[in-house]
Amino acid sequence: MYFDDFLEIQKNWINNQPLVEPIKEDDFKNLKSSISAEKPVQPVKFPQSKNQNKIEKPPKKEKKIEQNLNIDTIQSDDTAKKKEENIIEQKSAVKITSRAPVIPQPPRNKKNVIVDEKEEEPLTQNQDNEISDIAKEFDDILEDDAEQPAAEKIKLQKFTDKQEKKKIKYKLIAAFLVLISGFVIFGYFTFYYSSKIKTPISLTNKAEQFFNRQMYKEAIEEFAKNYENSKTSEEKIKNIYFIGLSYYELKDYLEAYKYFEQLTNYKEKSQYIALAHYWKAEILKEENQYLQAIDEYKISIDLIDDSSKKTEMYKKIIEININLEKWDEILNLCNRLLLIENSNNDGSVYYYFGIAYKNTNKLNEAIRYFELLINSQKFDKNYKILAEKELRNMKRDTSELME
Repeated sequence: MYFDDFLEIQKNWINNQPLVEPIKEDDFKNLKSSISAEKPVQPVKFPQSKNQNKIEKPPKKEKKIEQNLNIDTIQSDDTAKKKEENIIEQKSAVKITSRAPVIPQPPRNKKNVIVDEKEEEPLTQNQDNEISDIAKEFDDILEDDAEQPAAEKIKLQKFTDKQEKKKIKYKLIAAFLVLISGFVIFGYFTFYYSSKIKTPISLTNKAEQFFNRQMYKEAIEEFAKNYENSKTSEEKIKNIYFIGLSYYELKDYLEAYKYFEQLTNYKEKSQYIALAHYWKAEILKEENQYLQAIDEYKISIDLIDDSSKKTEMYKKIIEININLEKWDEILNLCNRLLLIENSNNDGSVYYYFGIAYKNTNKLNEAIRYFELLINSQKFDKNYKILAEKELRNMKRDTSELME
């Protein structure tokens, strides 16, 4: 039993008692003993405080229960408000997206848009239609964005392919030009040397390389070294021949003639010895020693088997005989030439026939050969021009005689 209850009971009891005499000590003791016998009073422990007059009252249980109930109701109200706010926010978000959708930048080449399957509230039919329209527009935008870089890549690839093809064409053209220039240079040298009845040589040593580069002084030194180291007579003949030919190209005809003369003393059968007689004839012709030159040409013709070289030497003899005005010898040589295959490919033999018959007063034969040369399309134009000139001169001479 609390002390406050005890005080209240005591006050009520005192108030209800009439005004009587004061209670005696014995009566008070008896009353106290009766009260203690009914309910023993427990001693009350008061909290010590600085101000002893102020007594703190412990809180009542009923009030705590009420406070706990108030807190629970407040918390339940707060959760309800939060739910309502979340629903309002979700509805407002749906309306905002339907009116002005904010499309995030998606990764390229991905047309599928991931949407959360779990939604707190189902959407209306109008909202579903609006969202589907927005999704279609979004897919179209993604397709356009995906197609644009693909088209640009295709254009760039085509451009690079064209550039590569151009580079390949230029390289092929350059290689073709280099190849043609090589053939032209090679053909020029082979024609140049074959026209002078020079023996083709291989580039096996320095002497031959110097000779083909027209470095004739250096070639003479190298051929002289090779001659000293020669083991066979054929090697010696070859080195002597090219030393003489190098001096001929340097127009030192006296030294060249000495080396060609040295070769004619060999008894071996060699193309270099036959060519040495040819170059002796060329030097003698330059010195106006025509009869000796003709003899050297004839010796070379007998030693050489190549028909083209024989044809060339016969024509050189004819040119010398034209200067010597030996017309019968020219007719004889022309008949020999016609027996050699391809000797009249340029029409020169017909021209020599016409000249010889003209100077022997056989004008009809001369005109016949000149006309054969002029009317044919396969002969050299230079000989055609010479034949036309001779015909005009013949007509002019005949007209003067007629007058």
